[in-house]
Formats: sequence, C-alpha cells, structure tokens
Amino acid sequence: MNEGLRTAADGPNSMQRLDDARALIRHMYEAGLLFCGTADQVRDQMQDMHEVYGGGQLDWSVWDYRAQALPGDDAPDIRRQQLKTYAEQVMPAFR
Repeated sequence: MNEGLRTAADGPNSMQRLDDARALIRHMYEAGLLFCGTADQVRDQMQDMHEVYGGGQLDWSVWDYRAQALPGDDAPDIRRQQLKTYAEQVMPAFR
C-alpha cells in the first residue's frame, strides 16, 4: 500500500498500488516528490518547488540520498561524485 503517495490524479475510491520499485520511483518523480536527472534538470525541478512554496522563500529542503543499488567497489566514489555535483552545480542557485 502506498496511500501516502496518492495524488489528485489517483482515484479516491481505489487502493493505491504500485507494483514494483520502478513504478514507485516513476510515481514519486511524476508527483514532484523525487528530483532526478542531470544537474541542470535537478536545479530546474528544485526551482519550480522553490517558487511554489513560501512565495519563493523556501526555508529548507531535505536531501535524502539512497545508494543501496550502487555497484560494489565503485559505490563510495559514485556517492562522492554525486554529492560534489549537487553541492557545486545545484545548491549554489539557492543561496
């Protein structure tokens, strides 16, 4: 069950069911609950959120990184590179 992810487009009289991880990720992305893509795409997605909440004065946002699916020995380097990209190419737009 995924009732916490229900959107206005989901029928109110049916159980919210997402069949697998791919469907869950797609639903979260389409609902604006997950940002992903290139640094430019993520920055644009965050800008849209920034403008909607608080009259353009968004106070905070949570960056939650999940890396369980990253491959073996390269996982730490991939995580560092993604955090570096986020810090250098996304967040400066919101200071």
